Amino acid sequence: MAAPRSTVLWALTAGQWSAAGLLLESPEPLIRPGRMAIHAATLGGAALTVVRSFRTGSRALWLRREPITLAAAAALVVTADNLTAAFQRRARVEPRPRFLHGPIKGAEA
Repeated sequence: MAAPRSTVLWALTAGQWSAAGLLLESPEPLIRPGRMAIHAATLGGAALTVVRSFRTGSRALWLRREPITLAAAAALVVTADNLTAAFQRRARVEPRPRFLHGPIKGAEA
């Protein structure tokens, strides 16, 4: 079984990398109507406003109409609740995509 993961989506605009969105994936539903909901995602205080999810609730996508240019590391905050308590999960996002820090290696077959 695959582990849950989060992926920051990047856009190259006018020669500069900017964060364009967030993809959350899990083998179990992240969104369970009547039991659990994910309400918001922000990066550096800026809301990721365009929300889409798979019908199964196992993937959720947040996008920005205008990508966020980060001058320094910023906090990524996802807000959710399980109908009894709200909670937040935080992660640090560096101002440049990780794949720029070294050579991209092809997957082994």
